[in-house]
Amino acid sequence: MLIKTDKSYRSFLTATTVSAIGSFAFNFAFMSFLYFETGHDKRFVALSQVFFVIGMLLGNLSGGVWGEKFEKRALLQLTEIIRVPIVLMMLMFLQDIWFLLFLHGLKTYFAGISTPLKRAYINSTIYSERRSEANTGFTVSYSITQIIGPFLGTWIYSIFSSLETLIIMDAITFLLSFALMLTIRKAQSKIKTPAKFFSDLSSAYVYITNNLAHKGLFYRHTTIGLISGLLIPLVLPFCDEVLGEQEKFYGILMALFGIGGIIGAVINQKYFKQINAGKKIYYICFIEPLILLSWIYSTNRYLNLVVFTLWGAIFFARATSQFNYISLKVKSEFNSRVSSLFDFVFTATNIIAVTFISINGHLFTVQLFLSAIGLLYLTGNFLFIYSANQQELRHE
Repeated sequence: MLIKTDKSYRSFLTATTVSAIGSFAFNFAFMSFLYFETGHDKRFVALSQVFFVIGMLLGNLSGGVWGEKFEKRALLQLTEIIRVPIVLMMLMFLQDIWFLLFLHGLKTYFAGISTPLKRAYINSTIYSERRSEANTGFTVSYSITQIIGPFLGTWIYSIFSSLETLIIMDAITFLLSFALMLTIRKAQSKIKTPAKFFSDLSSAYVYITNNLAHKGLFYRHTTIGLISGLLIPLVLPFCDEVLGEQEKFYGILMALFGIGGIIGAVINQKYFKQINAGKKIYYICFIEPLILLSWIYSTNRYLNLVVFTLWGAIFFARATSQFNYISLKVKSEFNSRVSSLFDFVFTATNIIAVTFISINGHLFTVQLFLSAIGLLYLTGNFLFIYSANQQELRHE
């Protein structure tokens, strides 16, 4: 296995996992904090995601361009260490929700920079014949953070009913990640030219739209960003309003989503490796809304946990396939920028979605909201089933 034979990749993967566990733990505890401190107001949960995705959006744009202009290892190290003082500042402003939200967004900006950089780093340091394995390892590491982070965050918050412990843990994970990033090897060097954000990103967009399969995947990712933005702020209220459960159950639910993710990523790599990535993405996007609708109406707590685990498996199987597609099908000189644009459109549609929930979250029941989202996702998939770009993606 690559993780056993490549020490640098192992350090990189461990650093990524450690950093993300602290961030996930804080993020889910922060949503719980806002939900319960504001009298179960869904709008504040959505508002935390507004700041989160705006920071991620701006960071993705920066990281995509800078990743092709500067040394990736140094940038990855910077994005870890600079978040330590930002997160520690939160200890001084625990009574000021708006400043906490601002710091949350600022911290996420640097996380956003690192996201396309990490995928581009894999492409720059791993031989093409092993990239599928490397991307699977990256997806599994993300699944592990999904298992540990939300569970840890929500349970620690339920025990202490405060954010201090989570803030300190978050800072420690960034320090550990920075130390591990010091041991990874440099990416392949490139000619350093001035970063021209808009022209560089514009050329990447033209490159995507000139290829029907790339365009099909781009539109799929746009839809998923919109649906995810609508869903994420409503999972905790769903646990509370529909299932009668609170933050501990919420943590278990998200942990099972991550366990499903590991299962989905491994099965995808082991048993469906020979099927082209475009075809897998195409068909998974029809299965996913059906599982979503099944979860919404699974009011038995145990059945709900099982369906959410299955959803995690499907979600991460699609994510792995997408990483593989971009790694293998996108030209190397566009890889970082294309990854950045995918992250951009995902977070941009997230902003639209979570802003909508933050304004209108009090108007309808959470189950009605979620039902509308599931039907929107299902309908959207069938409306574009025969479009040229989707058919090209299926046959790519």
